Amino acid sequence: MAKTKMDLKLFMKQGNSYLSLLEKTNRNGQHNKKIADIKRKMLSAKKQLQLY
Repeated sequence: MAKTKMDLKLFMKQGNSYLSLLEKTNRNGQHNKKIADIKRKMLSAKKQLQLY
């Protein structure tokens, strides 16, 4: 997991673009587990950003 505030912001930006790519290519739900995992990680990153 990212440690600094800049790392977290970069992770959020990259995570959002990767997430939208996965959701566009998600046929038959093969990416559902990966999408849920990324959303969970981004939620914890958002919480950490609020701590800074």
